Amino acid sequence: MLPLADDRTRAAVSGVLKSWLVFVQVLCVDWLTHETCTRTELRDVCVGAVVGALRPLLDEDPAPDWPR
Repeated sequence: MLPLADDRTRAAVSGVLKSWLVFVQVLCVDWLTHETCTRTELRDVCVGAVVGALRPLLDEDPAPDWPR
């Protein structure tokens, strides 16, 4: 769970998610242009990126079996 009780954590999560959205946008545009991987790989990269970016801010690991 996200510990959203304090302003510092909320701001950090907001920054991470805004940055992740830009990452996903650029990656998807590149994928649409070049199709360098499968759709499943693209999804896994996007999900892995947000999980990895949020991990330091979480009380517990949201995906303990997800590759690090």
